[in-house]
Amino acid sequence: MEDREAEREQEAIEREERRWRDMEEREERRQRERQEREDRQLREAREREERWHREATEREERREMEAKEREERFLRLIEVVMLTEVRHTEVLLCLTGVRKTYYSHPLSILCVWGRAGLPKSTETFRSCCFICVFGLMINIYTADAVHRKTTAEGVTGDSVLLPCVTNKNEHNVQDIDVMWKYNDKQNVYEIIKGKSSVKDQEQKYKNRIDTFPEEFEKGNFSLKLNSLTHSDAGEYHCFIKHSHETVTIKLHIIGCLSTYLTPWSIKYELLMALMFCGVFI
Repeated sequence: MEDREAEREQEAIEREERRWRDMEEREERRQRERQEREDRQLREAREREERWHREATEREERREMEAKEREERFLRLIEVVMLTEVRHTEVLLCLTGVRKTYYSHPLSILCVWGRAGLPKSTETFRSCCFICVFGLMINIYTADAVHRKTTAEGVTGDSVLLPCVTNKNEHNVQDIDVMWKYNDKQNVYEIIKGKSSVKDQEQKYKNRIDTFPEEFEKGNFSLKLNSLTHSDAGEYHCFIKHSHETVTIKLHIIGCLSTYLTPWSIKYELLMALMFCGVFI
């Protein structure tokens, strides 16, 4: 009887040890999967930013080439007009090419002389043409503000990377000003003069944000949001003030993480599993 009792106790001990080993292995596997997921998100974000940078560079080169061609055509037109005899009955119409916008404000110049008001002086005529060319140059070199959009997915209880990267990283660290907002209302995080600031941070984000200060000089202002809940879903806006860029990230919260028991928190983990995943054990 005593031998059988001892065998049963030994088997119970072995079963318990196997159970704890299995739980530890599951926990390690879960940690590896989480790390792999975060690495994959960071890698995908970098790939998206690199692709966007390539496309932006190509667009910029194309715009510069088109602007140069417009400028050359306009200057040729001005040269022809200046070499043409201007009579009192003629009308000069000097228009500065294609209108562009900078922060939604139209910029264009129109110079018109009527029949009775046409200048007889060559100097006056040249002054007008100079003004028109100057307006054209302003139009050519005025660029539009950049606004990019992307999406991200997170899991309740887990972390997610919200990417915000710019290729305009020629600024000094002291000139860097970045503001993160949720749905254009709640203050998530701020970088003021190159330094992190949580002075006006919304309470719900306290101690839940990780950033990468060593990446600020490279133009990387991404942040990592931890301990996700369903209420975190929505739009996050990264306003890069010094380069006039805005990045909008649409965050989707999906599913929930599997909850694994640990030797020190069995009751707590069971409760969390019941609350968040609806798993009845």
